[in-house]
Amino acid sequence: MSMILAIDTASPSVMAVGLGSSSGDVIEVAAAGGVREQGTQVITLIDQIVGSRRQDIDAIAVISGPGSYAGLRIGIATAQSLGLGLGRPVVGAGTFEAVREAAGNRILHAIHPAGRGEWAIQREPGERAVTAAPRELGDPALLAGEGSSALGGTEVSPEARVAALLRIAARLLLSGEAIDPVAPYYLREPNISRPKRTPLVAGTRQQLRSTKRNG
Repeated sequence: MSMILAIDTASPSVMAVGLGSSSGDVIEVAAAGGVREQGTQVITLIDQIVGSRRQDIDAIAVISGPGSYAGLRIGIATAQSLGLGLGRPVVGAGTFEAVREAAGNRILHAIHPAGRGEWAIQREPGERAVTAAPRELGDPALLAGEGSSALGGTEVSPEARVAALLRIAARLLLSGEAIDPVAPYYLREPNISRPKRTPLVAGTRQQLRSTKRNG
């Protein structure tokens, strides 16, 4: 049986993987919480639902973002590694595209947690996404995405999103529009802190000069 494996690691708190038929019908979905050991967790989830059927996988689909920086890197790297090892294509789809698919493609503003108390929002398909404070998101009834139920919107869980990813991937593969390689989509540059220079303690410079003279 030909199958598609879908990987969604865009969430800051939950990762999900799904196995579906070549037409996008869901066979099984598994999810795990927590942000530690994400690389190990996603492989464990894949092994859990795929088992000995790896050779039956015809393609790997992955959410390309926006989402968690570390999560997206791990998800895409895992998908590409599996694709390379199995000799299968890797298909990417955006977080907002999967949100709309999961919500039935109604006219909704797709949102996703962006950290720092903000949300990423794409008000129309294909429109540039921006970050916004909750008060700037607009009518809650038009919102859909992970965590949106707390704002009065339509909740789309990672499990629902990965199931939607299976359907999107099936259509892309059928139409021949699948794009490989997949690149992560970030709304912000990663916030990487550089190590601080350790100040010299009192007497250190003098000790160094003394050491050089004695040497």
